[in-house]
Amino acid sequence: MVRKALLLSIPLLLLAACQIGGAHSPKDLVGMARQASQEKNDAQAEEYYKQALELQPDYGVPLYNLSLLYHRQKRFREEEAVLTRLFESDMFPAGNLQIDNELERDRRKAGKTPMREFVMQRWMNRGGYDDKALRLGPDLNRGREIYFRLCSEKCHQPNAWGSADGQYPQIAGQYRTVQIKQLQDIRMKNRDNPTMFRFALPDQVGGEQALSDVSAYIASLPMNPDNMTGDGTDLDRGAAVYRDYCRFCHGAHAEGDERSYYPRIQGQNYQYMLRQFQWMREGVKRRNVHPLKLKQIKALEEKDILAVLDYVSRIKPPSVLLAAPGWVNPDQNSHGPNAIPAPAAPGQEDNLLGEGEGLL
Repeated sequence: MVRKALLLSIPLLLLAACQIGGAHSPKDLVGMARQASQEKNDAQAEEYYKQALELQPDYGVPLYNLSLLYHRQKRFREEEAVLTRLFESDMFPAGNLQIDNELERDRRKAGKTPMREFVMQRWMNRGGYDDKALRLGPDLNRGREIYFRLCSEKCHQPNAWGSADGQYPQIAGQYRTVQIKQLQDIRMKNRDNPTMFRFALPDQVGGEQALSDVSAYIASLPMNPDNMTGDGTDLDRGAAVYRDYCRFCHGAHAEGDERSYYPRIQGQNYQYMLRQFQWMREGVKRRNVHPLKLKQIKALEEKDILAVLDYVSRIKPPSVLLAAPGWVNPDQNSHGPNAIPAPAAPGQEDNLLGEGEGLL
């Protein structure tokens, strides 16, 4: 056993000897830290990462790897400090951001905020987000009335399945947190959407209580079992891109995360997602994109984007969330075919039905 321990220590001794002989670059130190981690020497790995950061304080890789090291050791306060520094410096790595679900459960058991929530909350707090509508108990009957009065006829349709041409998204089954967050972004002009602007103003739809009611009704609706997908020609590539770039936020099955405001994108219409990605990459309309996501999107090639969105559009939600084939929302029969228009917001009167975009 002593011999085995000595053999395992040789690589680290050689690295240390090299270090004495000359200065190492931050990249070299990260490599040395990874080698130490492989040999279960977390203390040495931590020291190398810190040395790399002394030489290059804006180097995101050692910061992120340090956060994972602290995560494994349940050093949650240090982990959060490192991730806060990483986030506030906008140094997120472009891809491969995966946090083990078991470690997330450990944080919950310890009474700590899971990392996905922590990162999103830091971002939300920076934007002054107000969750008042979420804290109000919803009235589904009133939400149904609001939906058919304001949302169903011209945009999201009675089933809330949106349009196949990408103009409007499927919002049935979408988390309330996501819906209300997007409405607030439109209201605060973090996202350009003239069509939705009037509906984002609480006083135009009945106050924060109305937003709570209608978001709950939309979330209760079953999803489209036959949504629009891509051409299906490069799904293996799409699966790989999703695994490396998207799973951290949207989940293993594109189910999203209600508590972290990450939307459910499984079963979303392909053309709608493609349109949103194009706007995000071009930096137009979608100024509310999380900086991590924006960096990831810009790192992808066009073929990667087409493949991953096609793959995501084909991920089916759990059967309990899907409508039966041929389902038509029976609630529309009690509300009539004509929507009652809401008052126009100041300065929006001439463009209420401009380029359609919908809620998400």
